[in-house]
Amino acid sequence: MKAIISTGCLEGHSLKDVIRISSEHGLDGAEWLLCHSSDPRKEARSLGKHASKVRSVHMDFFTQKLVKYMVNPGRFFRKTVKEAVDVSRIVGSEVIVVHPMPAPLMKWRFRKSMSDTLSEYRGTGISLECLEVRYLGPFKTTPYSISDYGKLYDFAKERGLNLTLDAAHCASTGMEPKEFFERYGDIISNIHVSGYRKNPHQCHMPLSFGGWDMKGVFSLLRKREYKGLVTLEVNPTTRDKLEKEIVFFRGCLGRK
Repeated sequence: MKAIISTGCLEGHSLKDVIRISSEHGLDGAEWLLCHSSDPRKEARSLGKHASKVRSVHMDFFTQKLVKYMVNPGRFFRKTVKEAVDVSRIVGSEVIVVHPMPAPLMKWRFRKSMSDTLSEYRGTGISLECLEVRYLGPFKTTPYSISDYGKLYDFAKERGLNLTLDAAHCASTGMEPKEFFERYGDIISNIHVSGYRKNPHQCHMPLSFGGWDMKGVFSLLRKREYKGLVTLEVNPTTRDKLEKEIVFFRGCLGRK
């Protein structure tokens, strides 16, 4: 397996900085959150030797451009996916992480729009991420076009796509990430790891916080000889704190 760091982990640092930190700690590269770049295609062309260390490209977030998304969700989704695919082709990444479309109502229409777009990109490395439970006050909600993990698996497999297991997202639904991997591991290409706090609900805590069966998951990955990516994806932090997280991450991976 290849161990990488999400650019979302580090405040005020460039993609190249994250790649350097990854290399300094004996890791294998970075996952690039495109929402951190004003012109991802241009930046991708300027990476030079660093491009080969971009193992995964993560599409822009809907939540940061929610008004544009709600005006025309299908067009926004298509444009955002195309941008991620273009960048991936420039840098040669193995994985393109895509979120299922947010869909508060008429989910079938959003699923059709998503299917129409993603069917065009079969074989490009697109990996649909399992998303988390959200809360409106005391009420749980899953406002996505595909919330059920079994249906997400079927949707991906039927279209020749992969899955990204986000351990904290998965834990927020009450399912252990180990169970997710056991059920759907045949098409998992990327695993996001971070801590999860149940009360109050918060994903992407420091990995050392725990909140799910890390020992069981990493043991299973080694047993199954998992060949995909494992991505450290914690909330933005300082370099010093991130480096402590990387040491813990390496320990989980069995890299002393």
